[in-house]
Amino acid sequence: MTEIDGLDIHFIHVSSKHENALPLIVMHGWPGSVIEQLKIVDLLINPTAHGASASDAFHLVIPSMPGYGFSGKPIMTIIDQW
Repeated sequence: MTEIDGLDIHFIHVSSKHENALPLIVMHGWPGSVIEQLKIVDLLINPTAHGASASDAFHLVIPSMPGYGFSGKPIMTIIDQW
């Protein structure tokens, strides 16, 4: 859990064992959840186990959208803030 602009945001962070893995944010759609992304985690953090090279590896951050999962619910929209 982290706080961004006063709103609690839940996220899953998974590091690759591969040294030069790139960071990647994976978002879910609406209405959805981080659960939908779990099936791709191993493919992205451990590509060598699936026939790809280590250079294809990623460190993942998978956040829950505000108002979904364990993330906080915003009290106003961006339009309301204008």
